[in-house]
Amino acid sequence: MRIDCLSLCLVLMALCGGGTPAKAEPVPRQSYDLDDDPPEPFVPLRPKTEADRSLIESLSLFSAGRTEEQRGNFGAALRLYQRALQHDPRSLPILKQVIEVARGLNRKAEYMRYALVAVELDPGDLHLLEELTRQLMEQNDFENALRLYQRGREKTEKNSVEYLTMTMQIGRLAYVTGHNDLAAEAFAEVMRIVEDPAHGGHTTSQLKSIVGSEGRNYELMGEAFLSADRPHEALKAFERSQQVAPDKAGFAFNRAQVFAKQKHYDQALEQLQTYFDSKETSEDVSPYQLLAGVLDAAGRKQELTGRLERLHAADSQNVPLAYFLALQYRATDQFAKAEPLYQDLLKRSPKIAAYRGLIDVYHHTRQVPQLLDLLSQLAAKAGTLDTVDPEVQAIAADAPLMDQLAPLARVKGHTRDDEGFGCDLAIATLAMDAKRYDLAGEFYDAAIRARYRAAPELLLVWGTGLLASGESERAVKVFRRGVDERLTPSDDPRFQIYLAVSLEMCGRTDEALRVGRTAAKIADQSPRILGRVAWILFHAKRYDEAAQAYREFIAKFDSEFKDEDVRQQLKEARLILSSISVTLHRISQGEEWLSQVLDEYPDDVGALNDLGYLWADQGKNLDRALKMIRQAVAAEPKNFAYRDSLGWVYYKLGRFDEAVVELKLAAAEPNVDGVVLDHLGDAYFGAHRLADARDTWTRAAQALKKQGELSKAEAIEAKLRQHAKK
Repeated sequence: MRIDCLSLCLVLMALCGGGTPAKAEPVPRQSYDLDDDPPEPFVPLRPKTEADRSLIESLSLFSAGRTEEQRGNFGAALRLYQRALQHDPRSLPILKQVIEVARGLNRKAEYMRYALVAVELDPGDLHLLEELTRQLMEQNDFENALRLYQRGREKTEKNSVEYLTMTMQIGRLAYVTGHNDLAAEAFAEVMRIVEDPAHGGHTTSQLKSIVGSEGRNYELMGEAFLSADRPHEALKAFERSQQVAPDKAGFAFNRAQVFAKQKHYDQALEQLQTYFDSKETSEDVSPYQLLAGVLDAAGRKQELTGRLERLHAADSQNVPLAYFLALQYRATDQFAKAEPLYQDLLKRSPKIAAYRGLIDVYHHTRQVPQLLDLLSQLAAKAGTLDTVDPEVQAIAADAPLMDQLAPLARVKGHTRDDEGFGCDLAIATLAMDAKRYDLAGEFYDAAIRARYRAAPELLLVWGTGLLASGESERAVKVFRRGVDERLTPSDDPRFQIYLAVSLEMCGRTDEALRVGRTAAKIADQSPRILGRVAWILFHAKRYDEAAQAYREFIAKFDSEFKDEDVRQQLKEARLILSSISVTLHRISQGEEWLSQVLDEYPDDVGALNDLGYLWADQGKNLDRALKMIRQAVAAEPKNFAYRDSLGWVYYKLGRFDEAVVELKLAAAEPNVDGVVLDHLGDAYFGAHRLADARDTWTRAAQALKKQGELSKAEAIEAKLRQHAKK
């Protein structure tokens, strides 16, 4: 799209109420005497609407973007095009210009974001759709890939190979993303053509290229039909799979699933027995789960353990069966039977499930030495207990057990070897979860002595755990130890930056800044560290200094587009700058920072909500504000803040009943903000519900006083006096 200056002027004239004359006539020159009446001011035929103003701004920005692009300033051009699109979000010509420039600049993330919008608006661009879906599949973004295939299929000839290919992909993606009914519908369409290829005009070779020559795709269809509760079609798909790639055991299992769906439990059990007799294990524990479900549904749940035991006796090397039987023993409190199974599994097939199961057995049976030994082995081997975190939390919550473990660990641990290290680390981890911080410190110290090479990682885990638990003073000591002992290389300031954050959380801002700036000098090219220094100033409410630090941060890194993590930090910096600007009553600056976020991230719901709210609060751009806030609410319908914004924009538009509905939802938050209640009171007043307004304003004033917002509370009390009962 090319808009020249003449075209732009003509559009502007039309929007301003003028028109293009059918034939241009010469205008005679006129001269005015000073004594003549001055000319009348120009009054347009109709005042410009908000939509008119947005279109004018969009065209102006687009024109400026073209100028920058022609000068070779592609980054500036892209931002102008993006800003133009904010004013006219359904303009395909502007959108395609954004995509073209973003691709030319190799800004892959921005290109993808805007290309997705373009395909939504114009699904007929099959080349772009194909390119995007390929990239989305590579990124495992299956939801967006599914959406694009659905849009593309709408524009594709129904009897074409492309249509059938897209339908197959829609079925796969819908099944993977849990849209079972959609998957079944797509696969049913494919199966109809498979059953009668002539009807769709497809050759056998075409079908083979789409469905494949192996049985897996038919199995997938069958599983999708089962998930959508369509067992008859599932059986057809499984039969097709068996024809293409015979597998007696697998087919028996699949038929068992179908019979179970149809509530033919005896037939399901027969087919399961055929599977079990094959001693096949490719389905992992699924057949045993199905057996449990069938017996339960048939009212024969009491048979499960006995059946599993007989199967295990006949096939003792079957690992999935052993795991499932051990789980069943635990579920029925038969821990003495579960224990040897898990011990055997740890020897020949050591999976985390075996550790978790045996830890649970030892916990329930109060076998304290055995429990400590097992936890110690795992901690020594892995250097962490993260893989058994649920069990760790359960033990940590068991105070009597912790009281037994700690003294035993002092005897077994506190030695300078791997066994001692594992024991000390296990108790340190448990103690942190139990919030026994002195005990955790004792055992972390012992673990560090036992394996000093692990000291950097252990101190970081220990310190960050304390910081996350609100134990900032303790965290300061841990991180300072890392600094003092120089446990990281000279160019790695991790301990310094964590120390700085901990100091700030303790209210020691000046010290935090000294340490943080030292870290920034060590790694002046690290966005994360420089961003932390700015955050310290923001957290300390030193807003002018924080704003300056964030602006410098943006200036330093804004040209870095290869690392999405850096882009996210820059986005966060702009959001914080907007918050600072609003706090300092620099509203236009706050709007600009949010607009910059939306330039790069047009669907960022936080920025959409915040900018929409700022506009609503000022009573401007209300139509755009409403669209933006609705988008945010649609993305996060349970977000109370977004509901408040939506209610407030409805109020500003004079749509008081709708405002009341949304603001009541926002006020349902347990610790509702006084400002939200004030908004709801105003909405009640606008809807002529004066009694409700008074009650809500009263609650608002009380809440704001608790929040320390005394001036706002006084303003509400003034409203109450003005509208007091007469």
